[in-house]
Amino acid sequence: MMMRVHPTQQTLIYQPAIAWKITSEGLMLQVEVPGIQAEDLDIEATEKTLTVQWTRRPHPGSVALYSEVKYGQFRRSVALPFEIECDRIQSQLKHGILTLNLPKKQKPQPLKITLGKSTPSQTQPTPLQTPVSLEEDPWAA
Repeated sequence: MMMRVHPTQQTLIYQPAIAWKITSEGLMLQVEVPGIQAEDLDIEATEKTLTVQWTRRPHPGSVALYSEVKYGQFRRSVALPFEIECDRIQSQLKHGILTLNLPKKQKPQPLKITLGKSTPSQTQPTPLQTPVSLEEDPWAA
């Protein structure tokens, strides 16, 4: 586990270990989050980045005689090798491992257009609801 000092707060932020692999659908990312409940995780995704963070606090009312357990803020951000579809991310937390399946964003397929024929994705133009006066400039402020 890597540690770094946050430049503005001067507090330790621990970076949990991760593993990732390319799958046929996209990317599978695993993050070690031992002892953390699903509701304590904060996961944010954009098309090109993923961030997982949480805070681990000692149990209230207990005094540790000895502990190698890290407490504090944990955060890991990764730049993804390709764009993902954020609305299709699947996640699972099992045995202290957070698994995220990040589907690769599909490139739009070109559409062949045949002159004189409409395709299912093309809609017919609708007539204007409000008549437009040619004497007025519609863009004038």
